Amino acid sequence: MPIINSTSINNLVVCSGTTQSISASGTNADSFVWTPSSNVTVNGNSSPQNVSGAVNIVATNQGTVTVQAYSSACGTVSSNSIVRNVSFGTPTISNPIQWLFDSYSNMWQCSNIITPYFGTSYTWTLVSGSATLVPNINGCYVTTTGGALVAITASNTCGTSAATYYDIPAAEGYRMMAYPNPTKNVLTLELKSKDVSSIDIYSKESAERVKSIPVKDFVKGNASEEGPKVELNVSDLPRGIYYLHVNPGTDSKQKVQIIQIRLE
Repeated sequence: MPIINSTSINNLVVCSGTTQSISASGTNADSFVWTPSSNVTVNGNSSPQNVSGAVNIVATNQGTVTVQAYSSACGTVSSNSIVRNVSFGTPTISNPIQWLFDSYSNMWQCSNIITPYFGTSYTWTLVSGSATLVPNINGCYVTTTGGALVAITASNTCGTSAATYYDIPAAEGYRMMAYPNPTKNVLTLELKSKDVSSIDIYSKESAERVKSIPVKDFVKGNASEEGPKVELNVSDLPRGIYYLHVNPGTDSKQKVQIIQIRLE
């Protein structure tokens, strides 16, 4: 029986108007059957192709190509197969988000979505201010005292994306401390600004808002000169990871600030 062993490229990157060549190797095989997904063609065809040598892949969007070994002596394909991702075009960056990871050191975590993800490299740059950057693939931990502007670009063989920017606030500026974190029943928030309208809690699992709390309903006489202190009862929420969104007042120039919490 034929067995598919490997391909010459693990993940393909196809640019607009170009082709990418790929071949396969196998045991007891004299040809290979290539099956493209939608948005992908093999040697100009969208249907499976039985070819003895290398094939040319063209794409119009992200997709995959699956290959199996074929034996003409047995008249059958291999029971195993290999699926390779086909990335298309210059990378784009979407859904940039930042949240306060450690309030005591003013460390922020920045994340985003990269398309295509496979075959892409990332460059994080300190544009202005002073900060320590610890990149983690397409994410980055940023620690700053006085504030910083940080940018990311994504590159593959097709080109480099436009830069996406993260405006990280100063430690003494508009920020939030949440403790204890992780917590079980009650979460205490210390808001370093009085200019806050509400706090929204979003589930990481569903990406849906599960609570919305007008700060004025909780603060009452509990606001110090630095800012309000709020206690939230989170015992009714399922255990897991959530994001707190601190929403500024209507006329504020501040941005929504986000912090990640864990309920145990």
